[in-house]
Amino acid sequence: MTLEQREAYRKKQEAQQAAREAELKRRGKMVAAVAETDAGKEFLRFLHDLCGFAFADRVIRADGQTDLTATALNSERRNIYLEIRGYMSLDLRKEIENREIDNKQEAK
Repeated sequence: MTLEQREAYRKKQEAQQAAREAELKRRGKMVAAVAETDAGKEFLRFLHDLCGFAFADRVIRADGQTDLTATALNSERRNIYLEIRGYMSLDLRKEIENREIDNKQEAK
């Protein structure tokens, strides 16, 4: 590999990294914009529940064996929320995911 080829490769890698970082920033802004409203926060809670984030992925059949297909499907469904969760701030994660704890404390 020549020096020019190495430099071109390095520049290409830097450009790809910059594009990835820009996309991550754009997605983070999208999630933050949704979370600015009460309806948006409710939607994120809906996704949290729908994707089964708080539950185990593993499914046990009636015969005691693990259902691999159902387990894989649960895992992939959960991964949807995990992807979105990666763009949330820590405070937003706490607000979305810890509401059951908050509800129990308010009941006391």
